[in-house]
Amino acid sequence: MASNKIEVAVPAPDPDAKFVKPPRPGQSFGCDPLASANVFDDRFQHAATVWTKYEASKVAIQVSDDGKRLSVMKAMDVAIGSTQPEDFKITSSGNSYLLAEESLTLGKALLILDVRTMKMVWSFNGQGMLGMKGETVLFQCH
Repeated sequence: MASNKIEVAVPAPDPDAKFVKPPRPGQSFGCDPLASANVFDDRFQHAATVWTKYEASKVAIQVSDDGKRLSVMKAMDVAIGSTQPEDFKITSSGNSYLLAEESLTLGKALLILDVRTMKMVWSFNGQGMLGMKGETVLFQCH
């Protein structure tokens, strides 16, 4: 394990609270990445690698009309012709946070949206291309 801690800080101001309202069924948002990190087990190199501040994709999110699901579409996927969004089940929705999860064959993706600031964290943990992987991106939605 590395003995030196590396810390990277980026600006992430909160939006004006008077313009922020909790998401409603059917509502859509665009979200810009503020910060990102990726750690993965490289089975060929026998090493764990951490990437910080790598280029994360912008995303669009939409709450389903019944308020039970959240669709997520990455700009990088659209750029290569994909039209199938990721489908998350909303597990909790209140005046402070919206939580949603996506169960995959070899992993789990989670979304937590702070409805007071419209900041959202997306994370994935599971099997990557070269071994185990964990990835997290902090977004500002609007």
